[in-house]
Amino acid sequence: MNGNHFDITPIHNLADYRANQEKRKVILARNAAYQKQYTEAERAVVKAKRDARSSGSYYVPAEHKLVFVVRIKGINKIAPKPRKVLQLLRLNQINSGVFVKVTKATVELLKLVEPYVAYGYPSFSTVRQLVYKRGFGKVNKQRIALSDNAIVEAALGQYGILSIDDLIHEIVSVGPHFKQANNFLWPFKLSNPTGGWGVPRKFKHFIQGGSFGNREEFINKLVKAMN
Repeated sequence: MNGNHFDITPIHNLADYRANQEKRKVILARNAAYQKQYTEAERAVVKAKRDARSSGSYYVPAEHKLVFVVRIKGINKIAPKPRKVLQLLRLNQINSGVFVKVTKATVELLKLVEPYVAYGYPSFSTVRQLVYKRGFGKVNKQRIALSDNAIVEAALGQYGILSIDDLIHEIVSVGPHFKQANNFLWPFKLSNPTGGWGVPRKFKHFIQGGSFGNREEFINKLVKAMN
């Protein structure tokens, strides 16, 4: 109280504080649920592999829904069709990377640009590391560092995505709002891998000991070397 006047500012601040505390509780609860989900999924895979071994059969993993694609070469002399696909995938620079939902159409697109890209199935920890270390969002066509949950909420709150961890979960799980979440993320700018590519390797398929094409789970090792 100030003379005969009441100072109501602290009440507003208290309301904001309480709202923020509630939001924080929601975010922490969600993060704990995500962590439990990922841990249980990993355990289920280990158990399924063990059961398959003991019964003398093979473990067939579920089909992957997500790939991470890195452009590793090609600025000049690209035919118009692959050039267009690289633009469509937002891979306009060497060492830029994007998440892509696996569909029949995207598999065909990846085939068209295979000599120019390395791709594979990112783990939860790879997605998390990319977003936290190299993540930028698109805000009013500007590239903004993901330094705060509020940046994510302002852009994607209407889809129930309130935090950086919600964003990561939407990408990892290829959730119902994957498209919006993925479009919000600016293509990742990565570094040359530790030790470089090696010229002959760059022009050979990964299966032949080269660099380009589908690396499946080995994409995680490459991202680590480029991050």
